[in-house]
Formats: sequence, C-alpha cells, structure tokens
Amino acid sequence: MIQIDKEFQALIPPLAAEEKAQLEANIVADGCRDPLVVWGDTLIDGHNRYEICTRLELPFNTVQKEFETRAHIRVWMRQLQRGRRNLPHAWIIDLELGNKADLAEIGRANQSAAGGDKVSEKAVTAFVKNDNTAPKHNTRNEIAKAAGVST
Repeated sequence: MIQIDKEFQALIPPLAAEEKAQLEANIVADGCRDPLVVWGDTLIDGHNRYEICTRLELPFNTVQKEFETRAHIRVWMRQLQRGRRNLPHAWIIDLELGNKADLAEIGRANQSAAGGDKVSEKAVTAFVKNDNTAPKHNTRNEIAKAAGVST
C-alpha cells in the first residue's frame, strides 16, 4: 500500500487547473506511462498521477529508489521538479532555499560521519599562510544563481 507523506507532498508545487486537466486527459488516453517512485512504501514522485489513477481506478507501476535520509529525498524531489516544469521564480527560489537547509543537514551528517568538526589540512594551511586563493563560497549567490534570479 502506498503511503502519502504530507511533508514530501507539500514540496511539490501544485499544478494549475489546466495542467492537471491535461495530465488527467493524457493518463486516460495513454495510461500512466511513467512509474511512480517510492521509497519503501512512501510516494516521493508521482503525487498527481497517483491521485488521478486511484480516483479513476487506473493501473500504474512503481519503482523503488533508495536514499540515505529524508533530506536526500527532499533535495532529489526539488531537483526533479526544477527540471520538469516551468515554475515561477518564487517557486524556484523556495525550492532552492529548501535545498540550502537540507544540504547543510547532509553536510553536517557527512562531517560527523567523517570524524566530527575537523578543519581540513588545506584550510588550516591557507589560514596560517594568510592564503586568500581558496575559492570563496557565498550561499546567497549560489542559491540566486540556481534560481536564475539576482541576490
């Protein structure tokens, strides 16, 4: 039985009425061509297709996808939506800001798994030598760039 996780479902920008009607017409005409993606029993891709297929009692297929954490799932879902739809800038910014928090969470988990809050040897050497050649990271700029908007 497929489970709907409200947090995951809320990550997906809603379809406009015309988009949903077109999706339903396509599914009625051609069937549900793309499999729904699940993590265990939890639906992570295909929420609109699932709703249409269950309401109209139409068959569909599923495919399993493995993830380390829920944060990994959220990042994957946002990236999938960005590549799939023409989204307004506001939604793109929202998706990217959500990625910021999740990527930070994943980074902290990776850092902890690697032995804690250790500073890399390269960073220490650059600091000691007062070496400013290390590339600077600006999260605000990176999010704006990914969203296609100015900071």
